[in-house]
Amino acid sequence: MRKRILAALSAAILATFAFVAINQIPAQADPPLENCFTQLTTCGYPTTATTGPRNGHTLTPYTPGGGDFHSTSTNQVIEDLDITGCLVVDDPGVIVRDVRFQGDCFAYIETVGSGTVTIEYTEIICNGGGTGVAFSDVTITNSHIRRCENGVSAGSNVTITDSIIEAYEATPEEHGDLIQGWEGENVLIDGNLLSGYNPMTSAIIIDADGTTDWTITNNFLSSGAYTLYCPTSNVDGFVVTGNRFYPAGEDATTRETDRRSPAFGMTTDCDTAGITWSGNITDLGDTLNDDGTVS
Repeated sequence: MRKRILAALSAAILATFAFVAINQIPAQADPPLENCFTQLTTCGYPTTATTGPRNGHTLTPYTPGGGDFHSTSTNQVIEDLDITGCLVVDDPGVIVRDVRFQGDCFAYIETVGSGTVTIEYTEIICNGGGTGVAFSDVTITNSHIRRCENGVSAGSNVTITDSIIEAYEATPEEHGDLIQGWEGENVLIDGNLLSGYNPMTSAIIIDADGTTDWTITNNFLSSGAYTLYCPTSNVDGFVVTGNRFYPAGEDATTRETDRRSPAFGMTTDCDTAGITWSGNITDLGDTLNDDGTVS
């Protein structure tokens, strides 16, 4: 009798553990180390499904008359529009949400004076020239900027997250960059797909020395002469960590036929004093060192 009771208790305990095990939520798998460019969703990078105007938002066509479209008030919300033209943000706290921009602009969204802007779920379709967004006091998230000579021209206080940026060189005289940075501070570039296609200059280029407090993390970067041009002197608080780089082709023929591959190398000048470099890899799973070599 005692043996039967123990057996029954054992069976109940085993059944309980089996039930718990079967109903446990499986752990989230780590992103694969290789070939994320062909499986962006699996690797956690933004796609056209997570950027640009969201489903369910009807965009009303709007063409500003008499020149650029200017913001009109503090904390103004501009949403659900298909704008053929350019937006100048003169006021603080402006929000652009679920909007498409197209047409012919020097800068499709530009801050001036005391203007600050948050750009969410927005698509900017350049005409092969111009800059998508410029300059300072800008936050961009879940947006898609494409066919621009320069995707974003960043001054100070710029945040770009969870977005896709593409550039396009319409003529040989243009030198496209996905993000170009000037002498400024407090810039965060995190979790983006910086999807270049040669010929172009870079995914990210810093065109000024004395750059402070830049953080470049968790992005996928491709193309360029060099994909990432780091600043070369007077650098403070410049962090590059956890990024993935489309690998450079082993020979000139490969680099010419694979337009995502950088022409010369994945990085240059990233071993400059003052730059923190860690956890950056190629899409082949190799460790990328701060001097542009792999191991």
